[in-house]
Amino acid sequence: MDVTAVLEGQYVPPTPPNPPATANASLDVTTSGLTATLTGTGYNPNSAVSLDFEWSTPPGGWFLPIANAATSDASGSWTFTYTESCDFDGVYSGSTVFTVTATDAGGASASGGGDITCP
Repeated sequence: MDVTAVLEGQYVPPTPPNPPATANASLDVTTSGLTATLTGTGYNPNSAVSLDFEWSTPPGGWFLPIANAATSDASGSWTFTYTESCDFDGVYSGSTVFTVTATDAGGASASGGGDITCP
């Protein structure tokens, strides 16, 4: 016995998934003494957040990357507290200005800044 199947119709590929929503990242930086508190909103939900600090002083500047410093929650918010020893190994005292950029694993990014006065 022979069996023959005849298939008719048109192949319809599955609908591709929607791209992830674009994050609208923002960063708020507050300072108190030698401590900076960073608060981020609008990042990709549950995403690791890396920080890049850039200090204008001591002379010549200073750069500090911190990988995976925080993780956003389900709403894309996070908080990170950073305390600086401030004297930069005994070579500086006075006011130091910094900028910080927060970037999550999905590429959402925002920058902010602050000023810490070293004793």
